[in-house]
Amino acid sequence: MTTDTVGANLAQLADLQRTFETKAGQVYQLVSEISSLVGGAGSPGAVHWQGRLADQFRTEWQTVYVKSLRQLVAALHEQARYVNENRRRSNLALNGIDA
Repeated sequence: MTTDTVGANLAQLADLQRTFETKAGQVYQLVSEISSLVGGAGSPGAVHWQGRLADQFRTEWQTVYVKSLRQLVAALHEQARYVNENRRRSNLALNGIDA
């Protein structure tokens, strides 16, 4: 007899893992889309904006916000791996299957 719960629902853990991965991909895409509009430090993006304030904004975007958002992407991927590993261990303990 197999079961899909042991302190957690294994199917829900699989869904949670997929959600973490999906959201990480969405944040990564968001960074890419905004960066193409804003540009990087010293280089313009699709949105025409010149001058000292534009350069300061681009620098801050790259050094503060992109860095933080990439850390978020890494954290979401790490949590997905953590949830998946725990789901796999629980499945192995319950059902003898590493899947």
